[in-house]
Amino acid sequence: METSSEPRRTSSDTWDYVMVFTLEKRQFMEQIKKRLIESHLTVLEEYSIDGDEIFLYITITDDVLMKVAEEREFKKQLKDEFGGGFVTFKSDLAHEFRLCPFSNKLFTSYERSKIIHYLFGAPRKRGGCNFDIFTLVEQGKLLKCFCLHEDKENKYLRDKCLDWKHPRISPLEINDLKHYFGSYISIYYAWLAHYTWWLIPPAVVGAFFMILGIWSNINVPMYSIFIILWATFYLEFWKRRNSELITLWDVQATHSDRDRIRPTFQGVLRSGVYVDGEFVPLDNEVNLQIQPKVRYSPSSKRYMKMTGGVSILCTFLAMVVIGTLSIFLFRTFIDKKIGSTFGNPLAGIMNAITIMVFNMIYRKVAIYLTKWENHRTEENFENSFIVKNFMFQFVNSYISLFYIAFVKGRFNLFGVDKEECKPDCMSELRTQLTSIFLTMIFVQQSIEVLIPWIFAKLQVKMEQRKTDAKTPLLGGENEKKKSSKAEQEAKLWAYASTYDDYNEMAIQFGYVTLFAAAFPLAPLAAFLNNLVELRSDMLKLLSSMQRPHSKIAIGIGYWYDILEIISYISVLTNMGLIVFTDNYLKQFSDINEADKVWILLIFEHAVFILKFVIARLIPDTPGWVRKLNAKRIFLRELAIEGTSSYLPVGGIEDDEAEKDVLMEKL
Repeated sequence: METSSEPRRTSSDTWDYVMVFTLEKRQFMEQIKKRLIESHLTVLEEYSIDGDEIFLYITITDDVLMKVAEEREFKKQLKDEFGGGFVTFKSDLAHEFRLCPFSNKLFTSYERSKIIHYLFGAPRKRGGCNFDIFTLVEQGKLLKCFCLHEDKENKYLRDKCLDWKHPRISPLEINDLKHYFGSYISIYYAWLAHYTWWLIPPAVVGAFFMILGIWSNINVPMYSIFIILWATFYLEFWKRRNSELITLWDVQATHSDRDRIRPTFQGVLRSGVYVDGEFVPLDNEVNLQIQPKVRYSPSSKRYMKMTGGVSILCTFLAMVVIGTLSIFLFRTFIDKKIGSTFGNPLAGIMNAITIMVFNMIYRKVAIYLTKWENHRTEENFENSFIVKNFMFQFVNSYISLFYIAFVKGRFNLFGVDKEECKPDCMSELRTQLTSIFLTMIFVQQSIEVLIPWIFAKLQVKMEQRKTDAKTPLLGGENEKKKSSKAEQEAKLWAYASTYDDYNEMAIQFGYVTLFAAAFPLAPLAAFLNNLVELRSDMLKLLSSMQRPHSKIAIGIGYWYDILEIISYISVLTNMGLIVFTDNYLKQFSDINEADKVWILLIFEHAVFILKFVIARLIPDTPGWVRKLNAKRIFLRELAIEGTSSYLPVGGIEDDEAEKDVLMEKL
C-alpha cells in the first residue's frame, strides 16, 4: 500500500480517483486519508505543480476489488460460453466473467471507480469510509473529487469518434460506452442515436418535396399528418429500445440510486424514515430501542415556494412576449427601409439570439428557485428544475412562430392595427423557423464544443505560467516542471448532468414537429446536426470534461414525457396550420371561419384517436425481452429455493425445452 507522510511527485497513470485539497485543509485531508487506508484503498499524496494544492490519488488492488465486489453482490457479465448474462460476482469463478474489452482485465475502469465510490459512502462497520464526497465539496472541505480518465480506453473511444474513413451514424458501440461511462451517459447516447436514425424518413420525404419543387397545397396536409404519425412511432419504438438496453445491461435503479440526499437539504432532525419519498414519523414507536433520525422539512413549505416560483416564471414570460413583439415592430421598420427579403431573415436571426440570451438568464433563475425550494433528493431537484426551465424555454423558443402562424394578420393587439404577413403567413413562418433553427444549431454547436476546450487550454496555460514564474529551471535551461495528468484534468469543467444535452434535443424535436409543413427541411437539418452532435458530445466528455461519477439510469426520465407532450401539441399546431394558415382551404370559397373551427376539431380528434390506437398496438417491450425477464425471475426463484447454487442469468438464446419449463413455471 502506497502512502507517505509528505506529498511527493508521481508520474503514475494507474490511479482511479483523485481528491484535491487546499493547504489549509491538510489536517482534514489526513483524516480522510486515514479512513481511505482503513478501507484498504491505496493512496498517495502529491503537491500541485505550484505547491498550493494537495492531490490525493486513490486506487484499489485487485484482491480488495474482488472482495468488495463479492460482498456487495456486484453484478457482472459472464462470458458467452457460460451463459452471457449478468450474475452476482464470485471471486472463485472469476475466470467465467467477461474481461474488459479495452484492456483484457477483469474489471473495467468504470467498474473500479464505481466500487471505490461505493466505499467512500459505505458505513465504516461494512469496511467503508462513511463520507459523502458531494457534501464535502459543498461544505468547502474538499476542493474537488473526480475520476481520472483511463488513457487506453479514452484514446480508443476518441479515435472511434474521429474516424471519418468509415462513416457511421453512430460512431461508438453502445456497449463500449457503457463500459466506460456507465448507464447514465450511455442511455442518453443510445437515445440520441435512436432519434437520429428515426430522422432519416422525414428528412428524405421533406427533402424530396422541397428539392424537386413539388411543394403544393395538397402536400401540406399530407406531410403534416406524416410527421405527426412519425413522432408517435418514434416515441413508441424508443420505449422498446429502452427496454432492450436495460435488459441486456441488467440495470436496476435502487432506492439508493434515486434517493441520493442533496448536501444542501435543510430540515430538523426527527425520528422517522422516508418511504417512496414520503416521511413516515416514528415518534410514538416505543418498541424501537434505537429510533432512526432523519432531516425533515414540511412539504407545505416547499409547495409555497414553488407557488412563488410560478409568479416569477410568469414575469419572465411577460418579458419574453414584450421582447418578441419588439422584434416584430423592428421588422416592420426594417421592411420599410430595406424590404422584407432581408428584413425577415434578419429579424429571425435577432429572435434566435434573443431566445438564447433569455434561456441563459432564466436558467440561472430556475437553478436559484429550485435550490430555494429545498428538495431532499437529487432526483426531485432535477425533475423540478426540468419542468420549470423547460416550460419557460418552450414559450421562449416557439412564441414568435405561434404569433406568425395564428395571430399575425388576424387580430389587433394593444390597439395597433393588425399587421399583414409578407408575402403570406406560411412563407413568413418558413423564413422565421429557418432563421431561428439554423442560427441556434450553429451557435449551440460552437458554444458546446469550443468553450469547454478553450477554457481548459487557458486554465492549463495560466497554471503553467504561474509555475514557470515561481519554479527554477530543473537540470537544464529548457527543462521545467510539467503539470501532471491529474492536474490537467482538475482544470476541466465537471460534468453536472445530461440536462443540457437532452434539453437541446427536445427543443430541436419541437422545431421538427410543431410546424412541420412550414419547413420540411428541418428534419434534414436536424439529422446533419445530430451526426456532428453524436461525436461532439462524446468528444466533449472524453477530452474537455472531467470524467463523470458513476450514476445509474434506466431511461430518459421526464424527458420522455416532455417529448410526448410536444408530439400531442404538434397535432394541434399542424392541424391549425392546415386549416388557418395554409392556402389549402382557401380554394374552397364557401368555407367560413366557423366551418374551419369544426374542420379543425374533427381532424385533430381523428388524429388523436389514431395516435392512441398506434400507441396501444405497439408493445412497449419486445417479445424476447419479456421472455428473458421471465427466465431471470424463474432462475432466481430456483436459486432462492436452493434448487441451484449458481445459474447463469441473462442468456438470450433459449432452447425449446427451456422455454416450455419457463412458461409452465409462470
